[in-house]
Amino acid sequence: METPTATTNTDNSSNNNNIDINRDIDKDINKNIDENKTTDTTSTTTTTATTATTTTILENKDEKKEEEEEEVLSKNQKKRLLKTARWEQYKDQKKQYMREKKKENLKKRKETMTSEEKLERSRLKQLKKKGPDASALEGHILFDFEMEHHMSEKEKKSLITQMTFLHGFNKISTKPMNLYATGVTDEIKSMLEKSSPFKMLTQYKETYLEKFEKDQLVYLTSDSPNVIQELDLSKKYIVGAIVDHNRLKGITYEKAQKQGIAHAQLPIGEYIQMASRKVLAVNHVFQIINEFLVVGNWKDAFEKVIPKRKFEELGRKKRMKLKKQLQQKENCDLDNQDDEGEEDEEDEEEEEQEDHNQDEDNNEEEKKVNNINEKCKDEQEENSDENMKKKIKLDSSVQSNHTEKEINN
Repeated sequence: METPTATTNTDNSSNNNNIDINRDIDKDINKNIDENKTTDTTSTTTTTATTATTTTILENKDEKKEEEEEEVLSKNQKKRLLKTARWEQYKDQKKQYMREKKKENLKKRKETMTSEEKLERSRLKQLKKKGPDASALEGHILFDFEMEHHMSEKEKKSLITQMTFLHGFNKISTKPMNLYATGVTDEIKSMLEKSSPFKMLTQYKETYLEKFEKDQLVYLTSDSPNVIQELDLSKKYIVGAIVDHNRLKGITYEKAQKQGIAHAQLPIGEYIQMASRKVLAVNHVFQIINEFLVVGNWKDAFEKVIPKRKFEELGRKKRMKLKKQLQQKENCDLDNQDDEGEEDEEDEEEEEQEDHNQDEDNNEEEKKVNNINEKCKDEQEENSDENMKKKIKLDSSVQSNHTEKEINN
């Protein structure tokens, strides 16, 4: 009977030990969980802090970059940016306004038109839509697009607009001409297609030397010593399709010489006096040639096509130069006047000082004179008082003598 009690006691003690062990294990697990939590929170805080610092550093860098860019931009560049921003803001409104204005002007013009003018207008409309017959075309003008790589995007756009002008002019001309374009790249082709259909312009990827014979070609360049007097309708006259604003002087002349092509210039100097160099826009060159075919007179063709600003006695640059010289002269004159004025002011100040000194001297003299006069007056008064006293004394003595005499009598 004693043995089972012992075993039960041993079992209870072992159970208690197991419970204590389990408790210790739970405590260790909870500690580990707490430690993991604290490490997680610290890691998250450190990561957030690092991300915040990185973002602030990046923002500071961006701000510095913006400031540097602003510092790098010149005044003219800032003005251009403001201008483009303003244009983008009011572009649609201005276009709408211009359309409405155009409609109003057309209405007014129609009201004042005669019947003949209306017929001419309708004829021109039909020509623009259909274009002239192929049999009516006279002469050949060839546009050289091989110098495209020399131009900027802006210059290319202005060249395309010039091409649209001359193409439209050729459509309505009484003597339309055959138009060709050689050395046309894919970029130029897409730009031409976007701008206008160009039905009357035959386009080639090849160069003019690959498509035509040398004997047929004449390169028109203002630097050539040869001058055209008459147009040979069998020849193909080449016009350099380039907009360079006089940046690439003599490029077409050098090209014609290297290739061994005949070259010539229009007789501008013989008929009119131009202010600047005899360099014209692509559409103006074509219009002059076409107008010469219609009129048969170079002078009238030049005066009709070339802008009036080119006829002025002084060109824009010369005018600006003269203006600057005049301004400098005026500034010098003003400076001299200022110097003279300063000298005059100094002289005036000196004169005023002298006058002031003189006035002070005069005042002192006047004071002295006044003092002397006052002294004299005082003396006179004193003398007069003494005389009066003397007189009174005399009178009194005479009276006393008189009374004494009377008494004695």
